[in-house]
Amino acid sequence: MVAWLVQRCAVTATTAREWVTAAEKLENLPKISEALSQGKLSFDQVKPLVQVAKPDTDAHLAEAATKWSAKQVRELAVATNRQTDIQAAGLYSRRFLRFDDRRRSFSGCLPEDQYARVKGALTARAGRRPKDAATFEQRMADSLVDVCGSGGAGAVPSHRPTVVVHADLTYLAGGEGAAELDVLGPLSPEVARRLACDAKIILSADNEKGQSIQQGTAGRNPSSAQRLEIRRRDKGCRFPGCTYTEFTDVHHVVHWLNGGPTAIPNLVTLCDQHHRAVHELGWKMSGDANISLSFRSPTGRVTTSTPSPTFHGSGAGPPG
Repeated sequence: MVAWLVQRCAVTATTAREWVTAAEKLENLPKISEALSQGKLSFDQVKPLVQVAKPDTDAHLAEAATKWSAKQVRELAVATNRQTDIQAAGLYSRRFLRFDDRRRSFSGCLPEDQYARVKGALTARAGRRPKDAATFEQRMADSLVDVCGSGGAGAVPSHRPTVVVHADLTYLAGGEGAAELDVLGPLSPEVARRLACDAKIILSADNEKGQSIQQGTAGRNPSSAQRLEIRRRDKGCRFPGCTYTEFTDVHHVVHWLNGGPTAIPNLVTLCDQHHRAVHELGWKMSGDANISLSFRSPTGRVTTSTPSPTFHGSGAGPPG
């Protein structure tokens, strides 16, 4: 029957299957069937209604449902259907997560408890992120990246995610060439440079023919001890006015590709949003992170950032 409907009515198999399922149940539910045929109920209302209606409740639900929205009928169906252990096990066995590298998208399905955990965690993180001009959906996306991110300025380098970048070193240094994420495609110069700041990356250096000449982990990662000291000094993102303290990166004030040392005065904590600002949005940084940093906006406005007054190297010393 499903195949016949797909062919004759030019609908999808999913729609045809829903029609067939509802039609089978409507044979024993004459009042709901009559309300559907008279236009008193829509199919979106009937579809969940037939899952809970019985011959002895047919007339009552046919009348009551005319005052409910399709969403309310679905809520009734969910509340009425009790899940068995076998059904719960089936939901768990059908869990999945699929990635589409071409579209840079993913889809998945989780059992209720895991879905609630994931949604709750991401929603809570999204609520704590700076609002600015970002939509809630954008903050949810950023929160998902946070969960998979570096783990903060005090994280042990080996625990951070590995990103494979194929690049011409001249391109990373601001010259000609190209860079690309392994499998996923090309990167802009500043995105490549930002990834080279604090990710655990594997660089594949290419010769003039595009052939890999050497591979190895870039040796410019701050040590665990340095990260702890930077975290104590900065206590969150050092971008002027930013109060964000979670899921930050360690950024070289003078980029390591330009000879900047992996030393505490040249390392600063930035949140993801402001890390992007100094790479891709035209902001410039200069100064000694232990004393004072200057941030120049794309319009030329300069603001400064100093370490926490409790940091012993700031010159102010801890409060007396």
